[in-house]
Amino acid sequence: MTFQEAKEFLGAYTWAIFYRVDIPKEGLKYLTGPGSLEYYRTKEGKHRLGSFQRYCFHMGHDVERAAFYDGHYFAINLDFGPCLTALCEEFDTCQAIKTGICRFPTVSKLSPDVSFCIDYIKLSVSQGWGHYMMGFCPTPDDYPKDHVSRNHAKDDQGIRMHETP
Repeated sequence: MTFQEAKEFLGAYTWAIFYRVDIPKEGLKYLTGPGSLEYYRTKEGKHRLGSFQRYCFHMGHDVERAAFYDGHYFAINLDFGPCLTALCEEFDTCQAIKTGICRFPTVSKLSPDVSFCIDYIKLSVSQGWGHYMMGFCPTPDDYPKDHVSRNHAKDDQGIRMHETP
């Protein structure tokens, strides 16, 4: 999908529902920070990430389903992150990348940050939410100043957290 096609697609909608999931600090070390890369390389780490994604996906799917049955027939839920960890965890490879045919074409959804250029950081800041980046080592210094909140600090586990002023 080109940027123009994505813009036209989203232009058909007048409002959106977005939500956040508060993750306990002890769980964040598995999702972000320098040590998370080593954790992702383990079977347990991949399973934990996949379980977290499936948990979030089901919340979104439930909202989409309820909206549809409430008469909002064009309601669509967009998932985040790589579907490989959520859907193809047991296969450890993405068939769609190799063959062009997805194993789960009716379940896999577009990622809004990649497909529609939705900026999660800017969205979080606009709502006054604290936020963190999933990934191996991102810190606020890695992003343009207008995309992150002004105050940030490391928590007691050394994970960089963002707090809105």
